[in-house]
Amino acid sequence: MRQNLDPAGPSYDTLFSKLIWTETAKSWEDFLKWIGELQGLWCFRGQRESAWTLQTSLDRVVRVSFENLRVSTPHGRYFLLSGSNHLDRRNVEGALLFRFKQQAHQFIAHTPPVDDKASWFALMQHYGTPTRLLDWTSSPYVALYFAVEEKPQETNDEKEKDKGERDDGYSAVWAIDLDTHESLDREQRMIAMVNHGIDRYARLGGTCEFQPSERLRDEQKRVVQQVLDSRDFAINLRGAAGTGKTATLQEIDRGLRESGREVTAVVPTRGAVEELQKVGFRDAMTVSRLLGNEPAQSALRGKVLIVDEAGMISGRQMEGVLRLAEQHMARVVFSGDTRQIQSVEASDALRILERESQMKSVPLTGVQPQTHAQYRDAIQTLRQAP
Repeated sequence: MRQNLDPAGPSYDTLFSKLIWTETAKSWEDFLKWIGELQGLWCFRGQRESAWTLQTSLDRVVRVSFENLRVSTPHGRYFLLSGSNHLDRRNVEGALLFRFKQQAHQFIAHTPPVDDKASWFALMQHYGTPTRLLDWTSSPYVALYFAVEEKPQETNDEKEKDKGERDDGYSAVWAIDLDTHESLDREQRMIAMVNHGIDRYARLGGTCEFQPSERLRDEQKRVVQQVLDSRDFAINLRGAAGTGKTATLQEIDRGLRESGREVTAVVPTRGAVEELQKVGFRDAMTVSRLLGNEPAQSALRGKVLIVDEAGMISGRQMEGVLRLAEQHMARVVFSGDTRQIQSVEASDALRILERESQMKSVPLTGVQPQTHAQYRDAIQTLRQAP
């Protein structure tokens, strides 16, 4: 992305460039690979020059360039000034809209209501009148067609190249993630649910004292007690592979059941369900099944919901799980490691809650004794640089 070189205006391109990332496709295969990596709902726009920013036709009209403008000084001297200036967008747009409305009935059989500005702007855009609108498409292939329909201009001016005014023959396909606003709203709702439940409940482990198994390490025992002592709606057990997370979850499950609480365990994948069932969580199910099964949802009332491998859960699923737990007066224990496994859908939900909410995260950091020292070292390395 080039930087704005307009001496008369703010460097808005510099700020805008911090919100985007750029990838280069040098072949059709590169382009297809880029499309295949996009997840969620996107829209696209093709532009002949990669150096062009996202400016509307109205922006281009109100920007007036001048060269060698003679400016006089009080002492009778003068100097030449070159650059650009911006006219008042509101006045220019109003004049264009007024003139288009005056003449539209001569060429268009059915015109929009007089006060429907959005429809008038759409008509103006269609017929080539400068507007505040930008054309986008849901098809990346349509955008690519408009990007390469005409050959981009190249420059031999080394000074221009140094300034970044040209990108030497590259066109551009812009892509905007339409899920962004929805994801941000969803994240705010998740954070609000977790924060609302801070220190509002009875002790998770009830009034009974629980003695964790002696086969656990001291760190694991402390984690079990911290989880059972929680008075929050949700708590997170952060444990990477090799830290004894499964054994710790088993003891948490035993402590909850001894206190009279029922437990339901959910995980993102069928394979993980089978693994949980092998270690005693016989009623484990996938998150998708829970979210789509009304009897399973009703059975949550008053239970503790253990969500294992929570780092793989998407934003939509996470909000659904939290909403169900809230509606059925259940409590939530998350278990996972966001450094190793990320969500397979949009929104890295557990990481968002760890970073933005007041949810307490209880870490498991020690590595379980392994048969071979090499295995132990490998696990430690993966945890530090996954």
